[in-house]
Amino acid sequence: MATLACVFDADPVPRRPHDIIAPPDGRSPARTPRPGPTATAKWLTGSVVHPPEDSIAASFDRAEAPDPGHTWT
Repeated sequence: MATLACVFDADPVPRRPHDIIAPPDGRSPARTPRPGPTATAKWLTGSVVHPPEDSIAASFDRAEAPDPGHTWT
């Protein structure tokens, strides 16, 4: 089984529900969707050799490294 993991930074971006999911009757041209967040400092990994728990543990280690006290939003 292949396991993929991704860790990235992104500043919060306020959006409305219809910015993310199109309404059933379609989007109105009067309301332009707000852009979503932009990912920075991306780190990607994947493996078909190692067990999934190794990739998951590596991604958590990578995510916690810059903020070990969990003070970031």
